[in-house]
Amino acid sequence: MKAVYTEQHRSHDPQFFLVRGFDPVGDTSEQAASVFRRDYERFGTVIRELKLKAE
Repeated sequence: MKAVYTEQHRSHDPQFFLVRGFDPVGDTSEQAASVFRRDYERFGTVIRELKLKAE
């Protein structure tokens, strides 16, 4: 993620995150943490149920 963040700041291209499946918004860090927790819970359940593993 650090590499993605660094590259985005070098390019200053507003489409950088969008073409990679991200939806950048101007939230506070607390709001971002809430989104991460929600996504972790939602996708974590699916990943565990399907017994998916990172390669």
